[in-house]
Amino acid sequence: MATGLTTNYNIPYPVSTDPVNVHSDIQSLAVSVDTLFNSGVTTSKANAFTNTNTFSANSASSAITITQTGAGNALTVEDSSPDSTPFIINASGNVGIGKTTASVPLDVVGAGTFTGTVTANDFSGSGASLTSLNGTNISSGTVAAARIDTAIARVATPTFTGTVILPTGGTVSAPLKFIAGTNLTTPVAGSVEYDGAVATITPSVNFGRAPIATPIFTSGVGTSGIAATTNYALFPAAVDTITLPVGTYMIQASIRMLVATSTTSLAFNLNARGAGTAVGTMTWDGTASITDGGAANEFQIAGTALGTNIAVSAASAVAGRVYLVRGTGILKVTTAGTIIPAYQWTATNTSGVVTLYTDNYMMITPLASSSVTSTGAWG
Repeated sequence: MATGLTTNYNIPYPVSTDPVNVHSDIQSLAVSVDTLFNSGVTTSKANAFTNTNTFSANSASSAITITQTGAGNALTVEDSSPDSTPFIINASGNVGIGKTTASVPLDVVGAGTFTGTVTANDFSGSGASLTSLNGTNISSGTVAAARIDTAIARVATPTFTGTVILPTGGTVSAPLKFIAGTNLTTPVAGSVEYDGAVATITPSVNFGRAPIATPIFTSGVGTSGIAATTNYALFPAAVDTITLPVGTYMIQASIRMLVATSTTSLAFNLNARGAGTAVGTMTWDGTASITDGGAANEFQIAGTALGTNIAVSAASAVAGRVYLVRGTGILKVTTAGTIIPAYQWTATNTSGVVTLYTDNYMMITPLASSSVTSTGAWG
């Protein structure tokens, strides 16, 4: 209700000099204005101000009080008619800016600019459009690891002065994951790097990078074969194939197989690549023995092309003999591809059975993602 008005108006106009009763007319006009504000503004009638209006007060009470007991807005401010993006205060006191409804205390459509501090207990949303965030400005609190998406820009050179506790890993996420990149031009002591093929650490710049040992291996019983010049898989089909990127690897193996009853003279050939597609060379030093009383012989594979069948044992015709081959060497892959370790006999077993042992194994350890002649920490 409008306040400050009274029905008694003392208009300083001499009645004796008012031949046309102007005083009475002004009095009636004042009463009419009073009636307008006391009836139009305070009732359920719609009210519209079409001119500039200034409300001024000097009081401890509110200058303007709007009471809305119905379902409509308490206040609507438009800059066009109709306006689909007004400023409103609804009956619940919610403020809407740029929209016709307000479902929360402040409901805004559009951008906002704040030059001071924004305090809130919670934030929600993807944050996809957040820019210019600086991690150094986060002075306290924690952020759940699950909330840190890969789209958030990484801090270039973070410094931790306390203990870093990594989250517990799960079936779909690792507590720590390195993204493949390009190694430093000059190794830096204490740095850990991953180029997509080999993970390295540099303990000291005196001898450069050292590979973090990540051996991969296979084992078990492969295919039993007796025909000459035929490659047979050394290991079970489910685990006999591996794809190797270009790089340098250490290769180790221990292979045993029994040739029972046969008296055919046979030598054992090794083919590290087998039916695979990788291109490169292998250098391997090892020993081969046959448990029929013959002495073990040493052999060397010197830079031999992958896919080549190499005789590593002497020939023997003793029935019930066991071939045992062990060795360690360097595998250089110049063209990425698969290797399927295989063996071959130099003659066909006309009688007898070949049995492979379950403890046969081959292990490959990545050393460097380069296959050049000189590589590694000293190269």
